[in-house]
Amino acid sequence: MERLAEKGICEGLLPDAIAEAVAAGEASECPVALGSPPVDGEDGWLECLLPATRSRVPRVDEAGNVDYRDLGDILAVHAGEPLMRRHAPTPGEDGINVLGQVIPAKAGKDARFASKLPGTTCAPDDADLLLAKVGGQPVVVPEGMIVEAVYTVESVNAATGNIRFDGSVVIKGDVMAGMTVQASGDIEVGGVVEAAMVDAGGCIVIKGGAIG
Repeated sequence: MERLAEKGICEGLLPDAIAEAVAAGEASECPVALGSPPVDGEDGWLECLLPATRSRVPRVDEAGNVDYRDLGDILAVHAGEPLMRRHAPTPGEDGINVLGQVIPAKAGKDARFASKLPGTTCAPDDADLLLAKVGGQPVVVPEGMIVEAVYTVESVNAATGNIRFDGSVVIKGDVMAGMTVQASGDIEVGGVVEAAMVDAGGCIVIKGGAIG
């Protein structure tokens, strides 16, 4: 103990290990003191507050019938709805060596919302809470989330399933026979609508004509 004190070793002493070495009469490379390593802080992170994205798969009714066109609703949010919360990083815990010297820990990195996130805004009383500024489809992007007021799809067929969206819908191509497109806003179809149902709360524009 006197030799350790002479070397300035004052932290993390292991009296049991020292006693065993003394009892044995000799020791080689026997640890007699251990310091505490620093624990670095955790980085800040962005938490999505919306329900987990679910796969759009065909629905099965109580009778066991499967409608391969009905893949469920498309997730939509309304103005003022919480989208994401930013969590602050942690500072970490400093360590100490056997000489009693502090080993600084590295603080976690801060997480920030991107400077431009269309369709969103921070809560007036909480800069760490991201809200929807408009109604539409939420889309996760690097460093945040955006809200697209218009849902855009190439075409509507069995692969995409029926479209039901709380907002406006733009279909670049055709709406195939037997499909359904419902929107609370406007619907614009760039191609042809076959024998399908198109139901909008606003205007319907079909540029390629309707068949059936």
